[in-house]
Amino acid sequence: MQVRCEGSPTPRLERSRFECSQSACLLVLLVLAVACRSEAPTHQAPAAASAATTSVPGATKVLMPGDPVPAAIVAGARHWAREGVAGNRILVVTFSRTRCPSTDPCAAVEDKLRSVQQTVRSSFELKSAVGLVTLSVDPSYDMPAVLRAHADRIGADADVWRFAALPAAQIDDVLASLGASRTGAATIVVDSDGKLAKLYSGDAWTAEELARDVESLALRTNPSVVSAYIAAQEALAADDVRTARRELTRLKTAIGEPAVSRLAAGAASARDLTAMRVAFKPLSEALVRLPWPAPYQPMYCPMFDNNAGATWVQKAGPVANPYYGQAMLRCGTDLSVGAHADHSPKHGGVLFMGADAFHHVEGTYTEDGIFRVYVDDNFRKPMKVAAFRGRVEIGNRSIRLAPAADGLTLEANVGKMKLPAELTLWMVLDPRGDEERFDFVFASYSPDPTARVFSAAK
Repeated sequence: MQVRCEGSPTPRLERSRFECSQSACLLVLLVLAVACRSEAPTHQAPAAASAATTSVPGATKVLMPGDPVPAAIVAGARHWAREGVAGNRILVVTFSRTRCPSTDPCAAVEDKLRSVQQTVRSSFELKSAVGLVTLSVDPSYDMPAVLRAHADRIGADADVWRFAALPAAQIDDVLASLGASRTGAATIVVDSDGKLAKLYSGDAWTAEELARDVESLALRTNPSVVSAYIAAQEALAADDVRTARRELTRLKTAIGEPAVSRLAAGAASARDLTAMRVAFKPLSEALVRLPWPAPYQPMYCPMFDNNAGATWVQKAGPVANPYYGQAMLRCGTDLSVGAHADHSPKHGGVLFMGADAFHHVEGTYTEDGIFRVYVDDNFRKPMKVAAFRGRVEIGNRSIRLAPAADGLTLEANVGKMKLPAELTLWMVLDPRGDEERFDFVFASYSPDPTARVFSAAK
């Protein structure tokens, strides 16, 4: 009888070549089964390995962003200290093997990491803050010499991208903690505190997406850059040139990227508030491309720089335009996802968006012949109408709109017209701009706000 161990706790039996007594065969089988179980490699039996090892506690729990990653993932990168900042680098970790067929996801991931390496190498800020790590899940073959040769072959820069092998006894537990397996590709981003920031499954992601996530994380780990820039933006919005100059000087020192530091220095040394705002534009454009973390949002002013437009970043909330300050503080468009998602009338009228993609203009026409105009900002917050001018045209008539007592509407008595009622509104929303035209058609009368107030009082 032949018995062959196949790397499994259960021996494989072939048909016997000779007869034996039942008791003798049972005894032989028992001895051989024990011998084969002791020789079985742990990586072929994930369940057994998980029960046998305690080196990765909680391995059966799939990690969520913010959870500490297993020590085996970051162990080889602890000496990779960030320059000028305490703690470890932000790590982009992938799990692969050098014997990866070109058709497998791990090959596609490696190609994308080569692109990410170029992004990191070209950025002074990222090169000192980010490291790429490939951990082999084939340690029996991927010895240190093999990994070094592979790194040289694909052009990995040792200052940016390093290779190591996971301990054989921990591979399945580490991968299970990420909801991954040896046959599937997994890539994670680990923050400088050793916590999971993001997990990419398979290869259905782009190098640009990963680079932006890493840039965002690097920005978050340098709070002095965030605080100095936001303080300068808020000072410019408040027309406070002294504070803006101080914060821009602080920003010049905080930013590690030489080119952006020079932009901050140029803005800080501007001769007056107007020149400082002009210099603030290229500085903001260099920073707004980063995916800023909450609670910050990118904004856009279409009129600055002779209508060429300008961007900036601010805290979430009411618009605080640093380019016009108090003269036009609330002028700006939210560039983040979901901006202007609400285009529904709030007063039972007809809604238009202003040409600056900021002002929301709603007109109502009530049965008593009153035409009212409401103006909201891009957060759909009501705006005081005292700064706006408007007139309404009906045929050959032109009627000037006047602010209502509450300051929230412009009104004109245009008289009772037959439905559908048509009229043209001309409004000046930007004190420095021209009249904008809005053509209203009312198929029915709008609710009368005074009637609603009267009914509620009764």
